[in-house]
Amino acid sequence: MFGSCAGMVDADVFRRDQVRLLSAQDEHVAMREQPFQFHHELWFRERRLDYLTIKFPLLADDGELYAIGGFATDVSLLRRAEDEALEAWRAAERASDTKSHLIAQVSHELRAPLQSILGYSQLLKSLTHDSDEVRISESIANAGEHLLSLANDLLDTMRPGAPASSVSGDAIDPCQLVNEVIEMIRPLAAQRMVSLGRDVHAGLGLYVRGDRRRLKQVLINLMSNAVRYGVAHGDVIVRLERVPGSRLRFVVVNDGASIRPEHAERLFAPFDRLGQNVSAEGSGLGLALSRSFMEAMDGTIGIQESSAAGTAFYLELPIAAGASADPFAPAREAPLRVREDVRGRVLHVEDSAEQAQLMRDALARLLPNVELLHEASGRAALLRARTSDVDLLLVDMHLPDLSGEELLAGLAGLDVIVLSGLVTTEGVARARALGAIDYLAKPVDLARLQRAIVASLGSVTAL
Repeated sequence: MFGSCAGMVDADVFRRDQVRLLSAQDEHVAMREQPFQFHHELWFRERRLDYLTIKFPLLADDGELYAIGGFATDVSLLRRAEDEALEAWRAAERASDTKSHLIAQVSHELRAPLQSILGYSQLLKSLTHDSDEVRISESIANAGEHLLSLANDLLDTMRPGAPASSVSGDAIDPCQLVNEVIEMIRPLAAQRMVSLGRDVHAGLGLYVRGDRRRLKQVLINLMSNAVRYGVAHGDVIVRLERVPGSRLRFVVVNDGASIRPEHAERLFAPFDRLGQNVSAEGSGLGLALSRSFMEAMDGTIGIQESSAAGTAFYLELPIAAGASADPFAPAREAPLRVREDVRGRVLHVEDSAEQAQLMRDALARLLPNVELLHEASGRAALLRARTSDVDLLLVDMHLPDLSGEELLAGLAGLDVIVLSGLVTTEGVARARALGAIDYLAKPVDLARLQRAIVASLGSVTAL
């Protein structure tokens, strides 16, 4: 690299500032009379070189220092590799931070409309005693809950370091699942003037083993296809059948056009529409995804029969031996009831006009003697909290001007319930450390919200 340097001193080879650096190293070794290791840069012909140098004192027989010895190793390539690895790590960190921010934003944007759907369906159910209206509100709630579960799945797979998508092995009540899906499909069937029917006798008292959420997706897909591709004024029937091998079969039958045997397998290939034009409904992925879900649950899916009278698709799962309950069935929430005995002043901090209106409607109905105030920004909320006699704050964690944590820090000493579309263990812990008395995930169940507010205002009411 340097060629022959015999007879030269540092000043003959290096720049003046580098000569000072090397001289300082020599003086350090000489003063302490022991070896030292140095990592330093040297410039030679406009090139930066990285050296790892070990210098040591050379002593005469009488112990007197007569020279400084040493050897240097060019570690430029290693240093360059370290720099590149560090930059790659920093780039990955930036990408992870960007992805985390995107997940938080998407979660917030998805959960906000779901809050209105689920919240108003609860209110509608509490306001009516008409059986048809109750059924309609329950159907809206079931559809909203299913959409929420799909959104949660999507967000979970997007999280940095998330494990691969998996399925669970729940004990599922097939009769209840069929009833839920029929209610979700009913509006589509009414639009197409298709009658829906069911025969679930073979499944009474039985449970199947699988992932409830995935199974529901598959059954929704089969039934919606049966309605779409059947004939107007026709029928779609779903029935349960026991089959050999301790398995239960869901069969979905319509009276649409038959499917040729050579085309049956193609239906389960991604994007294969059997020659239909691109304007056909759907993405062409539904049955392909359904097959992957069923195989992951040790199940099967296929065409049972197809003729001029119609087509029967089936899906099949093992029966769950000894199961006695469906732990993942939608919980039947306690009916909402009016609490006129609770009083207080609550400040709702929320930048969404729709969410603010839902909160006004909900509290006016459920807690009529609670005064509700509203602010759409964090700074306005801080001012209102300092100047008004507020007993409780309901705080959204995603505001346009302040972060949720900044707002919580400014509200220290006040009762705060956090409402957030993004719930993580770390986020909940930070919020509680900043003084939050509760942390509710959006979309918030109105019965749980009512209980949280009553728990906070109870002491205020008693004063």
